[in-house]
Amino acid sequence: MYLRLSRTDQNRLEVAHYRGQGGQAAPAPSTTNPEGIPHRTFKGYSARAGESAGYTVTPEFKTTPPTGHRSTRLDLAVQAPTPFGIGAQFSTITQRDAKSRTASSFHGGWPPLWLPGSPKVASQIGHYVPQLRHNDTEIDWHTMPSKGTASATSIKRIRAGHCTVTGPFDHCPNRRGGFCGQWHPWLNEPALGWTPDAGLAGIAQVPWSSTKIRRGSCAWCPPTTYPSISS
Repeated sequence: MYLRLSRTDQNRLEVAHYRGQGGQAAPAPSTTNPEGIPHRTFKGYSARAGESAGYTVTPEFKTTPPTGHRSTRLDLAVQAPTPFGIGAQFSTITQRDAKSRTASSFHGGWPPLWLPGSPKVASQIGHYVPQLRHNDTEIDWHTMPSKGTASATSIKRIRAGHCTVTGPFDHCPNRRGGFCGQWHPWLNEPALGWTPDAGLAGIAQVPWSSTKIRRGSCAWCPPTTYPSISS
């Protein structure tokens, strides 16, 4: 995080992810906005969940990627048996940028999990990056919710579904038409009773992997345990 003088009020400091214009400590041009209260609160909620599970959580963590890949800055880095990064996203973002940042985090050794702050952001991210959604419309992130009060709405149970005709507009998930007769992962069965706290703690406890389940669908999947977090 960086502190900079406000461009409109020289007696006020602003907090930003990257160096901004204004003071001697931050002379470089800025392309980001100051961190808002909901974003900061959402990060605090996520950090509390990780720390309550016994893990070390580092804010504003800069990854160190191998040669040929660029670094990225994670909102939170969770040091656990399976380390992972957290990206709380309240502002609008393009799908291309989300995928690029996801790849950079992955190459840096920190598979990322996106936490969209609104339905609009979740739809922009789509199914192309792993995300943990919550009951977006019921929470005002200007105030820290109590533990366990938010519901995780994107944790699903994955089961095998046979590729057969179920409706007039149905088709094989791997083809534009027709059916292959094989088995495919079925992702539409919700796992009820989960909170973001439990989801974040669960990710860190087992060797999860960010997996592309089928064309256009990405999820964090445990090798033998259920449920799984899916977008």
